[in-house]
Amino acid sequence: MKTLVFEIGTEEMPAAAARSAAEQMRVKAANLLADYRLTDGDTEPDVEVYATPRRLVLFVPGLVEAQRAAVEVVKGPPKRIAFADDGSPAPAGLGFAKTQGVDVGALEVREVDGGEYIFAVKEHPGRPAEQILPEILTVLVGSIEFNKTMRWGSGTLKFIRPIRWLLALYGDQVVPLELDGLVSGRRTYGHRFLAEGPYEPASAEDYKNIMKKAKVVLANEAPEASAVKSMIEAAAQAAGGRAAVNPRVLDEVIYLVEDPHAVVGSYDKDFLKIPRSVLVTAMESHQRYFPIEAGNGKLMPLFAVVHNGDPKYDEQIAHGHERVLRARLADAAFFFHEDIKTTLESKVDRLKGVVWQRKLGTVFEKVERVRGLGARIAGILALDDKQKAKIDRAASLAKADLTTSMVIEFTDLQGEVGREYALVDGEDRQVAEAIAEHWRPRFAGDGLPQTTTGRVVALADKIDTIAGCWLVGLIPSGSADPYSLRRQAAGIIGILGATQRQIGILELIQLAIDNYAGVGISSADPKAVAAQLQDFIFARLKRSLVDAGAGPETIEAVVAAGFDVVGEIAARVRLIDDFAGKNQLEDVKLAFTRCQNLAKGISGEEVDPGLFEHDEERRLYSDCLRAKAEMDKLVVDGRLTPALGVLASMRGPIDSFFDTVLVMAPDEKVRANRLRLLNLCLSVSRRIADFSKLP
Repeated sequence: MKTLVFEIGTEEMPAAAARSAAEQMRVKAANLLADYRLTDGDTEPDVEVYATPRRLVLFVPGLVEAQRAAVEVVKGPPKRIAFADDGSPAPAGLGFAKTQGVDVGALEVREVDGGEYIFAVKEHPGRPAEQILPEILTVLVGSIEFNKTMRWGSGTLKFIRPIRWLLALYGDQVVPLELDGLVSGRRTYGHRFLAEGPYEPASAEDYKNIMKKAKVVLANEAPEASAVKSMIEAAAQAAGGRAAVNPRVLDEVIYLVEDPHAVVGSYDKDFLKIPRSVLVTAMESHQRYFPIEAGNGKLMPLFAVVHNGDPKYDEQIAHGHERVLRARLADAAFFFHEDIKTTLESKVDRLKGVVWQRKLGTVFEKVERVRGLGARIAGILALDDKQKAKIDRAASLAKADLTTSMVIEFTDLQGEVGREYALVDGEDRQVAEAIAEHWRPRFAGDGLPQTTTGRVVALADKIDTIAGCWLVGLIPSGSADPYSLRRQAAGIIGILGATQRQIGILELIQLAIDNYAGVGISSADPKAVAAQLQDFIFARLKRSLVDAGAGPETIEAVVAAGFDVVGEIAARVRLIDDFAGKNQLEDVKLAFTRCQNLAKGISGEEVDPGLFEHDEERRLYSDCLRAKAEMDKLVVDGRLTPALGVLASMRGPIDSFFDTVLVMAPDEKVRANRLRLLNLCLSVSRRIADFSKLP
């Protein structure tokens, strides 16, 4: 076995692009090595991927030196078509052999499902890795996708930034490949300012040592992030404070530097009069700085920054960052003092001049719809009048900060600015918090609204956006989702799952569609749109449950039973997955699947005991009624485990019924009565799931 290293050297890449490319490289390289059979049996290769602003690196220690041999078996047409009665090959047999590249005499006849078919058996001997790696690496480069790409020179290759060099080594040998005239070799380059070079590793195994000499720290998320975080914390501690390290900013910073060093800068303490969220956003989102706090959690007029320069110039570097931040904070202070000269409420009317979406009207019109939806949701949740008033107030002010100078300059602060200005105006704190919370979650991993007011306004805003866009045909396709409808749907799922008082997904969808009635924005069929939205939002729900470890079949079984309340679905999915493989669940699956197989397509649960002919019918009917009563109480109380036990106890009566009773009796009335009895059994089981959907 030998080590493979492949380095794509580029001009400086954006941090997000470098991170995305590294993750793609990890997955696609592993898949390509497996597809090309450069693996040791069924064991996946150990693929390491690193990224810095100027390089993407694939590192595979212990890669096999040759492909595994493989035998490919291809099924062809039936023997009777492929060969004549005298055994001579017919045109179908000759054509199949030619297509598969084998001699017609080498075709084999095998029996499949009672019939004879011809098969082509092709042996693929393993080729040396040196012969295959050029193709694999060329495919790998072309498979990495970016939101935006560029071309350079006279070539046709597209990448996030121009590629300047390719290093490809397998052991001590160069892997030869060529991309748009750029030929691979063993040459690499170090830190743009701190390293000499170029450098030529003697072998792939020597590559990491060369990188240390070249002043390049290879970013490999977890360990690198931990090391940089320790630098930041040490620098803050030396300055007498503690760093407030935002993980999202840290993840970005590690892809911005090749030789990280942390320094501390300062700013005028008068800027601390600006709301904390404004200061923090100016530091984090715009400059990738880390705020420094005192022991009591309050901000100090200090910040930490990770730079890529020579540490002997730390002081000058810190002063440079101080000048940049001073200008940003001066702007923020000016905008803040100008904005609070008028109330947040007075800014609502300005929204009439802000177009939200051409076909869906202004932001002011959206606010009015959200107010209406918020009131209806609050009614369904049986909230009191005081809470309803807070929801209406928060909804009416939720978008007002979009017209402020602060948000126009610092767009990431939408909602946060509204909260701060509402507090300055003396608004109720829960109303102010809801203004910020209704935007959440803003990205994967973001927090959910914590207040009831914030949750209701967020639900109303997000479902209004989804329904409106769908009604006018702005439907996500592929990677195109300009209104972030997938994120909005995921937010709805998260909020509903965290809300104790429940509202069903279907009811929420219908409320939003009805809220557009009479507006005249679309000729779309509301029923068709509701069905499409149901599929769209349920797809997000299923994705979130699978990501949390749930089995796809389990989710399908619960959803097929007609549940649309997120909490109820999640609880049942957890129950079934927790009992997977246990006798109790197996009894339930077997018993009620038997019922489903016969009663499929039959409606009605009204059973006439007078038509019973067997004791087993009477017993099953009695046990069904008992189980139904017990299930009603247990499910309402949320006691799903004992409810599953009640269903499991039904297996005996169901088995006895099927062993003794002919369901499809000649008498039509008796037959229909027995099928309705099975439906009654199924209605009891569907208080948990449709168990026939489970494998």
